[in-house]
Amino acid sequence: MWLKELSIPLERYAVIFAEAYVDESGTHDGSPMLTVAGYMFKREQARRFSRDWEKVLSKHGLPFAHQTDCATGNGHYKAMCKDERITVQSALIEHIKRRTIFGFGVSVDPRAYTEIVGIENNAPSAYTFALQGCFTIIRRWVERTNFAGYIAYVFEAGHASEAEAARYIRDALLKSDSAKQKHRYVSHNFIDKRFALPLQAADMLAWQYHHYLARRIEKGITNPRADFSALIRKKDVCIEHNNDSLVRFRKEVVDEGWLTGRY
Repeated sequence: MWLKELSIPLERYAVIFAEAYVDESGTHDGSPMLTVAGYMFKREQARRFSRDWEKVLSKHGLPFAHQTDCATGNGHYKAMCKDERITVQSALIEHIKRRTIFGFGVSVDPRAYTEIVGIENNAPSAYTFALQGCFTIIRRWVERTNFAGYIAYVFEAGHASEAEAARYIRDALLKSDSAKQKHRYVSHNFIDKRFALPLQAADMLAWQYHHYLARRIEKGITNPRADFSALIRKKDVCIEHNNDSLVRFRKEVVDEGWLTGRY
């Protein structure tokens, strides 16, 4: 991701030290889980990832990577046999593991969320709840590592939840210098993943984590797919919310959270 693509005010920030790429999966009606996930890159590693991944895409005649189509053999992967799709996916996994600092993801059952938290009292939607969780993971990483640089946040443009993500960032991150400092915020952008290749890594993690949970819930399959096992690392942070955590959040919303603006 180039600085000019991020539209960053260069007169103020000469260097961006890290970039967080965020995507989502399971936002369709009837989905048993909603997942928001992504990866943190050092800026130079995001560039190297883009360079290396572009070569793989070109070699296999793909305009971009899309995990749903890769897994099912649809879309731009339709002409590929299963072995070639596995080859492409394995290459993406290796580039992710080589270039990213860590992955993060938050999942929640949207139906349970609505039943327990509801939409009263200015409570966020299930999507914003999961997005908030991702920002919390990033903030804790900043605190744990004493990260002193800045982070540019990148989301895929055109998603159904784009406006909601923009509102959350405006209301929760841009409301004060303190909030921006805690998240080392420097900018956020919504970019087509064809032009921001690290978003294709976020797409893979979001799909894989969501698919793993959906299979467990709907089919009772607890063993992860081989590709998910190959992708996930000990340093990646993936959180699945249950009813107990939603009840706790509900209490915070009513007693001291969103009602008083304490995000």
